[in-house]
Amino acid sequence: MQKIVIFPFLRMRSGHHLVAEAIAERIQGPGIEIKEVELLSTISPFAEWVTSKFYLNWIRHFSSGYSRFYHRHIAGRSSNTRSTGWTSHYFQQQMLRIIREEQPDVIICTHAFPSYLLNQLKERGSCDVPVINAYTDLFVSRVWGKTQIEYHLLPNQEAKRELYEHHDVPEARLFVTGIPVHPAISGGSIFRSSQSRKQILVAGGNGGLGQLETLLAQIERCTAADFYVLCGNNRSLFKRLSSQQLPHIHPLAYIDSRVEMNQLYEQMDAIVTKPGGVTVSEAFEKRVPLFIQHVLPGQEEINRNYLLEKGLAFSFDQTDALVDVIRRTLENPDVMHAWQQAVTQYQSERVVADQPFFAERLAGCLEGDQQKVNG
Repeated sequence: MQKIVIFPFLRMRSGHHLVAEAIAERIQGPGIEIKEVELLSTISPFAEWVTSKFYLNWIRHFSSGYSRFYHRHIAGRSSNTRSTGWTSHYFQQQMLRIIREEQPDVIICTHAFPSYLLNQLKERGSCDVPVINAYTDLFVSRVWGKTQIEYHLLPNQEAKRELYEHHDVPEARLFVTGIPVHPAISGGSIFRSSQSRKQILVAGGNGGLGQLETLLAQIERCTAADFYVLCGNNRSLFKRLSSQQLPHIHPLAYIDSRVEMNQLYEQMDAIVTKPGGVTVSEAFEKRVPLFIQHVLPGQEEINRNYLLEKGLAFSFDQTDALVDVIRRTLENPDVMHAWQQAVTQYQSERVVADQPFFAERLAGCLEGDQQKVNG
């Protein structure tokens, strides 16, 4: 039996957990044990709870401050060659303790912080377990471990060039897989429905984050389309929309099943959402046009800029009437053709992240074939 440990970060539902689940689903099989371990709650559940609350309140109430912090200390380029002090040393020791207890054959990181710690441990010669980074945004932040990590599952070619050209990571370790999505999310078509009433999915985040009020006012007035609003864990929003009983607005409670999400995507002509990495990748997989109506500070700002620069999504200015936005994009053949070409090009640059792909690479790690790992 071979054991694979996957490290997301924090227990709140996020893209890190969705990517962890997507990878686990793809690599599960006979002779493989997969375990997801959340680092901070393993050390102290109370510390994890405080950290989650602090993070959510920071981005809700002091978003500009968080944005400045993120761009100054997390985004950008760093070699990860030095520890950041006693706190890093403490977490490294805790990570070592977990590794000794779990005794994994391979570690997969879906968050930058565990990857950073493991990179430091490897530099010290304290960890010889092969590590794989699975990135959850459209770029590589400075926190991710880089030089000592055996494999990198990267979102795009730009991220690959970043690691190869600026961090001297051997190309044999770099695989552009896109952000891994659950295998149930598949079978998208570039040809959308020709029905007169457009079906539009509105996603504001599973935690109910996002400035939805202006958008909701727009939706209420735009009776020419049907809107399916993912309320996530925002129960008050779900109750509010349900009580209004507007025939063109359909509130949806939290959806955990990726099969159910896939079926929902199949019906949609567009998604109005935040540019979270997993949502973006699922939309690409299903070939559903993206409208970005709000971003959380930090990583989503960088994701948005990348998407707009590449023509992979549309910016939704909430001062515009929704009916005009629909007319000049979804009902404009030239605009939709350009978008389809951009998404097709983006998707064509990936190595398909299917079960055989992961199985082949993991086999190299599990057998300790360092010649293969190092290229």
